[in-house]
Amino acid sequence: MKKFSWIIAMFAVLALLFVGCPGEGDNGDNGNKGNGGDVAGNWFLGTDDDGTKAANNKLTLTEGDNYVRIFFDPPGKNFDKIKINFTCSPGANFSWQNVRMGTGDNTTAWGQSGNDYIDFLEAGPIEVDPLVMFTSKWGEGPATVLIKAELNFLCLRVTAEGSEEFTLTGVEFTGL
Repeated sequence: MKKFSWIIAMFAVLALLFVGCPGEGDNGDNGNKGNGGDVAGNWFLGTDDDGTKAANNKLTLTEGDNYVRIFFDPPGKNFDKIKINFTCSPGANFSWQNVRMGTGDNTTAWGQSGNDYIDFLEAGPIEVDPLVMFTSKWGEGPATVLIKAELNFLCLRVTAEGSEEFTLTGVEFTGL
């Protein structure tokens, strides 16, 4: 009977190793957070419109309007909303600013057309459907319509009352 128990235990361990445990570089959920969302690829917080990476995805905001630039790999397929996770200490007023698709000379920006105020926040998540919020083409970019699958940038306007620390902790696409 003891030998039989050992054999069962060994099969259970092998089953967990090959089926239940994530592989190298895999977080075990394949980006799915249980809410229909997939983690964006290579997301980061930028210090400028050119995509200079902020150290540790943190920015120190100053009093007045600040522009928080969030970069990510285009999802490559349609989705419902972009979900942004962050902390902002001690808290500030957040508004939607714009999204972009493309790079270099092929960049097209789409801005909000009013009703852009989100709330006074100390942390996320916040979600937005780009086709609903960003309806106005900004500038001369070559695209004539906003295509969610090609988005690679989202900007927030954060109005701080003093020195604030903004930390980006995640970017997801819901409904993929």
